[in-house]
Amino acid sequence: MRGFLFPKKTAQVACFVFYKSWFLIKKMNNKTIIFDLDGTVADTLPGNIKIANSLAKRFGFRKIEDEDYARLRDMSSSEIIKDLNIPTWKLPIIMWFGRRALNSSIFEIAPISGMDEILQILTDRGYRLGILTVNSEAHARAFVSQNNLENFFEFVRSRYGFLKKHRALKNLIKEYDLDPENTYHVGDESSDAVAAHNVGIKSVAVTWGLNSRKAMEDVSADYIIDSPDELLEVFK
Repeated sequence: MRGFLFPKKTAQVACFVFYKSWFLIKKMNNKTIIFDLDGTVADTLPGNIKIANSLAKRFGFRKIEDEDYARLRDMSSSEIIKDLNIPTWKLPIIMWFGRRALNSSIFEIAPISGMDEILQILTDRGYRLGILTVNSEAHARAFVSQNNLENFFEFVRSRYGFLKKHRALKNLIKEYDLDPENTYHVGDESSDAVAAHNVGIKSVAVTWGLNSRKAMEDVSADYIIDSPDELLEVFK
């Protein structure tokens, strides 16, 4: 009797191990990381400051001086707007000119140092990667392509509107049928973390872009990292 039962039990154990392994792999593959582009994947911060200063005189707001930089990084987007005396009614047109200027210089922008290697490792680990950006989708795709990053990102999407990141994230989650519990957003603005929390996903705040660690702590980002290689500690 034992001779007949042993193979059966072995088969049951083997099936259990296979199913558990398959389930873990499937669970890992369901984990999605949504990256912001500007200041997170693309090194756009110096260019964005230059663009803002070029528009300051035309639209009547204060230029960003060198001594302002550290102080402004501790502020939210709305606080920066107030500090620079930017008229809120002019925001849409200022944003339009700013995006146009940034898009026109997209071929001069490089990725954050080491980001390509990090994306390769995350892809090898089974994560599903995508981009949600304020830039036009065509220019975002051009940046991804010219820097040989296209194989890493399953989707590249553009969002429109100011301070409406949570709506864009919500639409993205619905479009790609993402599981909020296994979805993360990586961004360089405190408003990115706020938007992620508003739609029930985890936020990974990077400090090499617009906002500082203090600003990210103020909005209780789930993870705060200071260099791209720390992404590998968050996404093991």
